[in-house]
Amino acid sequence: MRIVHVSVVIAICAALAACAETRISVPSPATPAATAAFVCGKLEYAGSNREWLPRAMRDVSADTHRAIRYAYEVEYGIDDESAFDLFNPFLVFGATKSEDSMYVLGVLTLSADGKPIKEYRENITLEKAKSLFSEGETLTEIRRQGLLRLRELMDAHLVEDRTALAAAGFACE
Repeated sequence: MRIVHVSVVIAICAALAACAETRISVPSPATPAATAAFVCGKLEYAGSNREWLPRAMRDVSADTHRAIRYAYEVEYGIDDESAFDLFNPFLVFGATKSEDSMYVLGVLTLSADGKPIKEYRENITLEKAKSLFSEGETLTEIRRQGLLRLRELMDAHLVEDRTALAAAGFACE
């Protein structure tokens, strides 16, 4: 009877481990997030969703002196499940059958009169494990997490360099 109890506990622990959250390679920044825009310039952004833009930036479309370029790229790494997964007895106990990953690269460039002043680059890896009991979060949800984390990191860089950016002429009037 004791063996049955131990087996049930092990099965429950394995199943709970299979429901793990998405892993993000870069932790949230320790620097407080920007609450108001303090970096101004003409914004060059090819994306369609302004939610992904760092909050510390403000678009001044009439500005001909200062330029802010923000771009990100998202790549997917999706593992295919093989026929051998059908014969894996450990899947019943919550073993991982495959993993999906996503890579988010963000680049923020500040330039004055066509000359680069400062560039920030961040690369974030997000991974999720799939099991028989859980497919994990959708790729859309993971993409959202990655782009929001990228925004937080860029905001943190801008907050840290606030004085230097103001001295370079990027302060909002």
